[in-house]
Amino acid sequence: MEKLVSSWVGVQTLPENYILPPEKRPGNIIVLPSNQIPVIDLSKAEELGHDRSMIVEQVLEASQDFGCFQVINHGVSENLMDDAMNLFKEFFNLPAEDKASVFPEDPSGICKLYTSSFNYAKEETHFWRDSLRHPCYPFEEFMQFWPEKPTRYREIVGKYSAEVRDLLLRILQLICRGLGLKREYFGHDQFTKDQLLAVNHYPQCPDPSVTLGLPKHCDPNLITIIQQGDVYGLQVFNDGQWLGVKPLPNAFVVNIAYQLQESTKTMAMFVSRLSRDVQSLPEAYVFPPDKRPGELVAPEFNNPIIDFSKSVDETILKILRAGQEFGFFQVINHGISQSLMDEAMVVLQEFFELPSEVKESVFTTDPGKKCRLYSSTLNYETENVHLWRDNLTHPCHPLEDCLRLWPEKPTRYREIVGEYSVEVRNLVLRIFDLICKGLGLEQGYFGNELSGTQLLSVSHYPRCPDPSLALGFHAHRDPNTITILSQGAIYGLQFLKDGEWIGVEPLPNAFVVIIGCQLQIVSNDKLRSAEHRVVTNTEVDRTSIGYFVLPFDDYFVEPAKDLVDDWNPPIYKACQYKQFLSSSVEKKGDYAAAMESNKLQQA
Repeated sequence: MEKLVSSWVGVQTLPENYILPPEKRPGNIIVLPSNQIPVIDLSKAEELGHDRSMIVEQVLEASQDFGCFQVINHGVSENLMDDAMNLFKEFFNLPAEDKASVFPEDPSGICKLYTSSFNYAKEETHFWRDSLRHPCYPFEEFMQFWPEKPTRYREIVGKYSAEVRDLLLRILQLICRGLGLKREYFGHDQFTKDQLLAVNHYPQCPDPSVTLGLPKHCDPNLITIIQQGDVYGLQVFNDGQWLGVKPLPNAFVVNIAYQLQESTKTMAMFVSRLSRDVQSLPEAYVFPPDKRPGELVAPEFNNPIIDFSKSVDETILKILRAGQEFGFFQVINHGISQSLMDEAMVVLQEFFELPSEVKESVFTTDPGKKCRLYSSTLNYETENVHLWRDNLTHPCHPLEDCLRLWPEKPTRYREIVGEYSVEVRNLVLRIFDLICKGLGLEQGYFGNELSGTQLLSVSHYPRCPDPSLALGFHAHRDPNTITILSQGAIYGLQFLKDGEWIGVEPLPNAFVVIIGCQLQIVSNDKLRSAEHRVVTNTEVDRTSIGYFVLPFDDYFVEPAKDLVDDWNPPIYKACQYKQFLSSSVEKKGDYAAAMESNKLQQA
């Protein structure tokens, strides 16, 4: 019992074994209690009834920005909180012989009182605290192991534990709502089976500048609810500095712990989850002023539309003209049934509406994975600004090789998307044949290495709180050979033409065909890739289905031999596709700049 810090009376100097190494000491720098730690009034959640989005947003933002927050008006009575706090203080003031029964030599005891940490005998430096710890749920199972003194300990702590558990579940439900999880997701035993009460007692210290009550750490559990009383001492590390957590009357500190962080960090990225509860655009999605779309006005549609039911000669002429002037065109009467296009759109929209825990199995930012679901881009962790989109990408040819990699839910995903992929591939081959005829290339020129990789890339753009500040996708050119896009019935796609953005009108049963950088190179600039972007809206979610045709990574792309001669010299040098992509990465994703750097110097 002599080990307990609380048993020392009248200590004038700090014992040597409590003095931390210089680099770990708090020092003489005074960290005052801060007002920066968010304070959330949970009574607002009750006032708002079913519309708790404001509180959900506050909880998520505080969890993301600080990893902790304080809650007030939480439903646990002030009298009960005071009774529990007074009782715990009484416990630590008990005579040593009364506390001896819960000071076990065996650290595996159910109820244990110890000083510093469980590793007291082995640690080089001790921490200035005593701690009482025991399970508190289900309390009828563990109450028999709790201290018998003070006399009302079991009664008061039992009530307190029950009410704090109810508060814990309410907070987890708010987090679930914000993350798009089922209400009771964290109520399962796998997450909340073990619930402990840990009461730390920090006696007056002779020299606070060289010791700590607890070292810098992250809680290893799921979530921690702390009643810190009216004496300041708790600090959190944020953006490279320590912030003091100001003691507030009748408040609890909620600390997001490691297991909650790990189990939710992928789900927290989903914009489709975030958009349900945010009222204003999070800072991480706000583009710099020079890249914002600004106030969106009604779009002017001036798009080339090509009817594939017309004569071949007329169709070829229109493709070449649109490919040169616009860099894109829409095709109608292309042979793919409207019912299949609608079914594919519906099943892909259903995928993005699945619960987050179902989608989590597909979530990855690893570009080496064949099937990947991610938010914004694969560079989410390092990019300066996030895009307002979630994306699902997977290979779609040859179908028999990649079908097993696709999501298993919704149940008809593989059937419908498989049929859709086959039909769109056939359309791609038709378009390539028409381009070959128009350019004077042999049939099948694009059928091998230039179209060796084919990906389905589905982007989901949820409704956005401020479309003037965000983008579903930033201005870019497609680096690949060609893209076939089903944009659905919701407007959002824009192309840059003559220095102005023009909208692409959503047409029923139409595809947008986008010329990629590699097709521009092969055509020796007879076709051109065009800069385009995606804007968002406040009203409805939007989903687009992109079918991307890419060269093999090792293939050297160059102007077609039949298109160059003394009068039409090659504009570009031969370059491996993977090298082209690497060059664009060096140029911060600017594919136009990568093309410029790949140009031959003309005499």
